[in-house]
Amino acid sequence: MVSVSSIVIEGKLDSVAGYPSISKDYAYTFDAMKSLTFDIWLASHASQFKLHSKRKPSDEYNPAAFVDRAGYDALLSDLQLEYNQRK
Repeated sequence: MVSVSSIVIEGKLDSVAGYPSISKDYAYTFDAMKSLTFDIWLASHASQFKLHSKRKPSDEYNPAAFVDRAGYDALLSDLQLEYNQRK
């Protein structure tokens, strides 16, 4: 499982009284993310897509280092598992 979480609270999602549709919105987002198509994958933080293991500062430029559908799918799967535990 990934160490970087995108779930906004530590507990169950239904405990967020001010946002009653939070669980439904997360489910919608996961479904949308699964259907995305892309050439490269970047995230807000290098650790979220394991940049430091894909490219070292001394490496020559190689855009193929950012082609990682399997890594994207694995991260999404891990986040889906975390969501399932909190809904």
